[in-house]
Amino acid sequence: MTDPDQLLHFNGVDATTGGPLFPARDAASFATRLLMQASAGIDAEHLRELQGRDTLSIKDGVDITDLAQTGWGVVFPAVRPGTPEARRQDAIAEALYPLFDLRRGQAARIDERRFKIYRGADGYWPQETKSNYLQRLGATPGSIDPDQVPYYLLIVASPEELPFNVQVQLDVHYSVGRLHFDDIEAYAHYARTVLAAENGPLRPRSIALVGVANPGDPVSLAGARDIIAPLATPLATAAAPDWQVFHYAGEHAQKASITRLLGGDATPAVLVTAGHGLGFPGPDPLQRRYQGALVCQDWPGPGQPGRLHVPSHCISADDLRPDADLSGLILIDLTCFGAGTPTLADDGRPLTDAPFLSALHQGLLGHPRGGALATIGHLERAYGAAAHGDEARGHRMALDTAIRKLLAGYPVGAAMEEMNDRYATLALDLHARLTALRSGQAIEPVELTELWIATHDARGCAITGDPAVRVAAAPIHRVDPPARPRTLIVPKTLAPVEEPTPEPEPDIDIDEDDTPEPPPLNVTRTLVDVSRDQVLAEAAPAPARRPITKSKPAEPKPAEPKPAEPKPAEPKPESKPIEPKQVTHTVTSKPAALGDAGLGSLLNLLSGKKNAAGLPELPNLETLTRGILELVQRSLASVSDLEVRTYVTADIDATAAAERDSLAETAELRAFSRIRLDGDIDSAIPEGAGEADRVVHQMHGEMVKQAQQNRADLLRVLLQTSAHILRGG
Repeated sequence: MTDPDQLLHFNGVDATTGGPLFPARDAASFATRLLMQASAGIDAEHLRELQGRDTLSIKDGVDITDLAQTGWGVVFPAVRPGTPEARRQDAIAEALYPLFDLRRGQAARIDERRFKIYRGADGYWPQETKSNYLQRLGATPGSIDPDQVPYYLLIVASPEELPFNVQVQLDVHYSVGRLHFDDIEAYAHYARTVLAAENGPLRPRSIALVGVANPGDPVSLAGARDIIAPLATPLATAAAPDWQVFHYAGEHAQKASITRLLGGDATPAVLVTAGHGLGFPGPDPLQRRYQGALVCQDWPGPGQPGRLHVPSHCISADDLRPDADLSGLILIDLTCFGAGTPTLADDGRPLTDAPFLSALHQGLLGHPRGGALATIGHLERAYGAAAHGDEARGHRMALDTAIRKLLAGYPVGAAMEEMNDRYATLALDLHARLTALRSGQAIEPVELTELWIATHDARGCAITGDPAVRVAAAPIHRVDPPARPRTLIVPKTLAPVEEPTPEPEPDIDIDEDDTPEPPPLNVTRTLVDVSRDQVLAEAAPAPARRPITKSKPAEPKPAEPKPAEPKPAEPKPESKPIEPKQVTHTVTSKPAALGDAGLGSLLNLLSGKKNAAGLPELPNLETLTRGILELVQRSLASVSDLEVRTYVTADIDATAAAERDSLAETAELRAFSRIRLDGDIDSAIPEGAGEADRVVHQMHGEMVKQAQQNRADLLRVLLQTSAHILRGG
């Protein structure tokens, strides 16, 4: 009889029986099965890639947190033109256009080659290996160059169109995520969520860690005790001093509590869950709907077979309420089948008829009221490294580093590189142990099996969503948007000038590799103070107003002290009226005083002033040159700070006739930006902004970009004039 201490327990609850999805096995029989595998379940090509991971990395000097250096690309499956698949792909690309536009502006800022859309002939063809596909795209073997293939890659394909194993192999050296929905509209929901996260905070700075420990269950108990609890303690003390850290255990890990973390009033910016995932022993009509659901503390444990009740004991896609607000959430799900399910298990046993992504994770990302930014979960079963000795510590350390990087602002794909490093190290160690064992060396079965389990747990982590997203903080408000408004720019210069008509910005042609547009507005400081109760209270749509935008150089004034970072507002009672307020962060500087001698002579000349003899008063060349330079200097000072204000009005005629200084009498200010000469931007929007304001704010951002371009053109002329004078021309 096998010693009970040598039994191996695995993650997963059988949805059909309520017992363990995979029965416990003794270490000796498990090790025997491993010896029958050629290379620990890792093919020879993939093993060579893992062996070269330390030397094959992104080229030196590239900051993996800067898309302008790393690049960003999207990979579609190759389809035949004119087919239903091609028409569906066109609709998906159209829905994701805002995301592509955003990433193009960021990735192509330095080099247009660093933004790629791989479609048509450049898409992934069925049966292609990872290496063949990269070589076809122009990647040089033995190097990772963002000028050839971007480092961040978003796969927009089902696992039938682009297999999970190709995704895992790409992720060894690149940062890879996947996006796939059955509903086209879900792609548009996701793109809007990412765009909102890039333009402002969506969540309070909070992280929640949930450790489910079901009665009589060694796997969930070990996960809560050896993974979640040791992660929560250092994060709550020193590792994340400016974050709120919440640890949910025991009765606080029941379904009612976890539901509040998934779109309810306690939704954090980052959520980490550990426990069992729900699974089916084989193909089942309910498998796609429930596989990968989170088994909560409510489940009485494996000692009560037959007592599993999915609606009461599990969190599935069915539990995502229509009014849930998941905006900005990043989920790290350590349960079985959390990210998806392949056709075959690693031991060759059939798992399903066709591979699929987790319905829960898809529901989180594509929620119509604002979804999660990214989810991280297991492809295939999570064996439960936490339940197997010292491997729990290594797994926890990798997770700890990944979470700290995530909280520090790393893109999710860059943060999860810690898990890839752990996988590569374990896989090479496992291969070496198996090779030694076949050569006659003695290895303890428990040691071998625990190493195998740890390797496959680290390998199975996959990102669903854009791998370039980062944590965000404070909510999205929604009302029906008005029609696209008319927007005017009224610049203030030294003398009246005719406003140039901006050239229309070209759209991205999804089917071609276009020349990139100028980078989008980069708001370096935006402060928004919004209470969560205010978000949950749905305001009635206000009458649509037509915005008018003006931009003018700010009047120089002495620098003011930087205001303190506002703390998230305390929840307010719903009955208390919400008073809108603006939060601003302003940094200004006063230009140095200028002399008037040369400038006065220049102005006399330009005005036609004559001397006592009735002749034009001509200054000498030195004085004239000094006057021109002083005029240039004053012009530079006058455009050092540029302000853009956007108003909405119910009376467009009265507002159009008003002087700039009296616009506030006929219109309401809804957005304000100050752009410093060094590129820093201070922006303010009113608290309580809704969907109508989001359209106004989008137009405001476009006008800021145009104002920046106009100022750049003016500065170019002034600097060229100065250089011409100084050269003696």
